Amino acid sequence: MDGFADFIKDCFGLDNTTKAELIKKELLNINPLCAESPSAFFSTLLKFQRVAADTTSDIAIEKMLDIFYQANFSYIQDPKVKEIFSLIKSYTKPKIYHTKCLDDMEKLLNLTEDNSEDIISKWLPDNIDDDMKPQNVLNMMHNLEILSKIHAAICALREIAYMRQTANGESDVMMQLQRITRIVMYSNGQMLKLENLIHNPIIQNFIAAAKGSENINKRWEPLNNLKKEAIEVANELWSKGDKKLHNNLAKDIYKIIRQNHQNTINTIAEDLSRNVRASSPSDRQKQVEILAEKYFTNIIRKAIIPVAEKFNRVRGTKGKKK
Repeated sequence: MDGFADFIKDCFGLDNTTKAELIKKELLNINPLCAESPSAFFSTLLKFQRVAADTTSDIAIEKMLDIFYQANFSYIQDPKVKEIFSLIKSYTKPKIYHTKCLDDMEKLLNLTEDNSEDIISKWLPDNIDDDMKPQNVLNMMHNLEILSKIHAAICALREIAYMRQTANGESDVMMQLQRITRIVMYSNGQMLKLENLIHNPIIQNFIAAAKGSENINKRWEPLNNLKKEAIEVANELWSKGDKKLHNNLAKDIYKIIRQNHQNTINTIAEDLSRNVRASSPSDRQKQVEILAEKYFTNIIRKAIIPVAEKFNRVRGTKGKKK
């Protein structure tokens, strides 16, 4: 293969040498000098595109429709959009919609547009003035994107169904061109990932906040597990008749559960150790252990207050102690 064919192969992104040779042949038929300069090649390429379009057969159009049909049909069949697609169809009696039927696609399109406001309202908080959590905002945006893409896919399928239904009638080249343009635009809307919206600074702040909340939750999860076990132990001890008030019982609970949460305790202890000044490593270790015990005892003391109230074991609360 010569250099011009290599260039065509790279230019068109072809993985087939034969195709590159065929295109080369067609370009040279249009203009034998098209390989002489970039300007000659570009002008010839424009003519090649027009000739290719002018000689497009009905079979080629049908193949093109098949490509766009599969792209849009597969989207509304995707399990990820099934829930919202089912929500749209729930606004009428159960019915199987045939995607190759123009009448069915018209009905499905009307169903989507007529009920979109009510569908969107289901994703909003009861009180619209309430601030939505960042993660809820992102979830709503994700649902809106899916709804928008479903609408675009249905629009494309409706146009494809119309073109196939009228294929044997009188052909209007301009009308066909308009409908093909619509199919391309609708399909592009279905495949678009709304990147411009996602990169909006406001949305980026929501994403950052959501990620921050997620990271914070992950960071505090071990400590929350410690509190959960402390509550369970407190409930068990008081149920068995322990008479200690919550402030004293917190010290016992820390000793009981600390082995189960040693990694969490060590992590916090490391942070506490930064403010410790000691004359020797052993003295430093003792001070860190004392600080850690005070820190976790205080956390446990606060965590078990609801249980202590149930057993009337809250220190400083008036009333007869059991």
